Amino acid sequence: RTTKQLVLRSLDDLHVEPVVQEKTIYNMNLSQNPLLNGWSNITTAGSSWEYVTAGAMSIQGVNGNNDSWLISPVVNAASYDNVTLSLTHRSPNGTSGRKLYYSTSYNGSNINPSDWTEIDLGTMGQGYTTFTTDLPKEIFTQPNLRFALRYTDNTNSTWLITSFKLTSLILILGFWALVFGVCGLGFGVW
Repeated sequence: RTTKQLVLRSLDDLHVEPVVQEKTIYNMNLSQNPLLNGWSNITTAGSSWEYVTAGAMSIQGVNGNNDSWLISPVVNAASYDNVTLSLTHRSPNGTSGRKLYYSTSYNGSNINPSDWTEIDLGTMGQGYTTFTTDLPKEIFTQPNLRFALRYTDNTNSTWLITSFKLTSLILILGFWALVFGVCGLGFGVW
């Protein structure tokens, strides 16, 4: 016979080992200007978001009234069981006037604050901070999911975004079998 076969004496010879792997669902590409790749900037007052060559989005307020939204394209995360949002940003003056939102009803043009739900950014240090949160399933299973960064600071301060990413943990089952208790055979199933 030329066909090789693996014979197990019992199910105790088979070992199932779960392996968890992080999969990127969406990643804001900052090697290019996001405003040319699906993101939009809607400013109702004051300063606007700008792409800076260092690979970041930045807004610098002016003394007075500022209200500027940086809005993501539609994100499709409906086929995942868990989604984590991570945002790396720098804001020397803390989170005052800096908000993160999501919407499933934004129409793509007119800003209506009642269409948006705030995600609490917590507190920020003086340097770069990575904010991470798990999103509730009722958010990421919606077909028209978008995120927005809103700047409403009325001082001359900066908010710099260097990363915006959605990830999910994917379970991969790894199997291996003991053959006569001496050697092993490994393979994976995705």
